[in-house]
This record gives sequence, structure tokens and C-alpha cells, in this order.
Amino acid sequence: MPIETAPKDGTPILAIYQWQGKPRFMVIRRHLEHPWWMADHDSYIKHDDSKDTHRNFGFTHWRPLPAPPSLQSDTEGEIHG
Repeated sequence: MPIETAPKDGTPILAIYQWQGKPRFMVIRRHLEHPWWMADHDSYIKHDDSKDTHRNFGFTHWRPLPAPPSLQSDTEGEIHG
């Protein structure tokens, strides 16, 4: 989905951007019109509509995060992730 349609309520998402000609992925979040942040800590990430800006990640698309793996026990009762 286009990055412009990503949620702005702080929900973490999986975003894609290009780095040295290859696709890269990052889990980010955004609240209202504030900048993007890395979802696992409070580090600011530069992103704006100017794709040519130096050090701009240039996120283009996003998707919801998949569900986390469930913990299941094996036949001996040990839990594995």
C-alpha cells in the first residue's frame, strides 16, 4: 500500500525503501503529522516527500505487521517459539 495511506495512530508497520538499489524493510510507527520513528525505540527517522533529500529513507509502501509466532509446547511439555 502507498506510504501515504499508512496509519498515523502509532501503530507499528513494515515499510519498504530503496538503499543502494536494493529494497530494504524497517518496522516504523508514526503519530499524527509527527515524523516516523523506529518502532522498537524512540529514534527519529528522517522521511519527507522530497525523495532526493540526503539521508531521506524515502519510504514508498507499507503493510501491517504479521502476527507474532505463537508459543507451542512439544510432546514433552517444552515451550518453543
